[in-house]
Amino acid sequence: MDSTYTLYPKVLALSGIDLIDIGQWVRLLNVQLSRVELGSTFAGEGFDSFDGERNLVSCDTYTSL
Repeated sequence: MDSTYTLYPKVLALSGIDLIDIGQWVRLLNVQLSRVELGSTFAGEGFDSFDGERNLVSCDTYTSL
């Protein structure tokens, strides 16, 4: 028997991220890419090996991750 499920991301503020969230689908509220990241792709730069790590900045507290 087939089943259909609707998946929803865990909704977090940037300051609410913890180690337990690694590998989970999350939706971050009120964040943007750092200005130095403008124009970059998610994982297509010459210096990216596999992850496309980018700095995110909270629009509320201006902290970054």
